[in-house]
Amino acid sequence: GTARWILSATFFFDGILNAGYAIASNSYMFKIAPRENRSMYVAAITGLAGICGGAGAMIAGALLQWLTPVHFDLWGRTWTNYHLLFALSVVLRWMGIVMAHRIREPQSSRTLDVVASLLDLLPAQFLQYPMGWYRRLLGTEDKEKKT
Repeated sequence: GTARWILSATFFFDGILNAGYAIASNSYMFKIAPRENRSMYVAAITGLAGICGGAGAMIAGALLQWLTPVHFDLWGRTWTNYHLLFALSVVLRWMGIVMAHRIREPQSSRTLDVVASLLDLLPAQFLQYPMGWYRRLLGTEDKEKKT
């Protein structure tokens, strides 16, 4: 029963990290690639990422097979090789966050500044949306545009 909530929270943060990764990797590719050979650089970096992703999946499969006999009881539940591999995946992602936290670009904003500006902007948009929808339903928005 708790797996649904844990997976939902995990996938939520995974989605945030994946979106940040996609934006960062595209920006980095365009930044380092010379203008005349940009498409070749992007293809090479994307190909390398695909090879590493495939190799990671094969290594994880081999590790799952190698850890098949492993199971133990802890905190009232039985833990298997899948749980161990999932925990390893979480730890590796956290290590990536810790290592990326030290990267500084001279003209970039701090993370907390970006989050603060997003929080300043988003509530105003969310509050305006229901009101605009309500006004459109009543038809008052069209009347105001005509006057």
